[in-house]
Amino acid sequence: MDIILTIIGSIAGALILALLWAMVYRRRAEAQIEEARRTAAGITDDARKAADTRLKEATLEAKERVLQAQAEFDRTSKERREELKNTERRLQQKEEGADRKAQQLDRRESDLETRDQRLGEKEKQLEAKQIELERIVEDQRHRLEQISGLTADEAKRELIRGIENEAKLD
Repeated sequence: MDIILTIIGSIAGALILALLWAMVYRRRAEAQIEEARRTAAGITDDARKAADTRLKEATLEAKERVLQAQAEFDRTSKERREELKNTERRLQQKEEGADRKAQQLDRRESDLETRDQRLGEKEKQLEAKQIELERIVEDQRHRLEQISGLTADEAKRELIRGIENEAKLD
């Protein structure tokens, strides 16, 4: 019986030892699992923080690019507005110049029409005077012919003979 008790005691001791070893192994495994969980949580937190940091950096970079693009657009828009204002000012000056020239041309045209009318009236007056003078000259010639008893051709011939005689005497 002593052997049986010893065997049973040894088996019981081995069982207790196996149970103790299983418990220690189990606790170590749980501790390793817990450590792995903590490490995984730390890695996850670090990854989240890195991702948040990268997201913030990307957001800031995108905002900076948007601000730069907006500034460039504003500068370009301002330049174009200035160019348009200058072009509009030049066009307005040209239009005013064209209006002044048109007014001058209208005045000149009006002056020319007035002069043309005056010249037309003077021309009519001159024609009337010319006709009157021709009538007077014809009347005078007719009177001279009546007074002298010579026609115009006869008077010319007499005048030429007189000049020729004078020339011969000289």
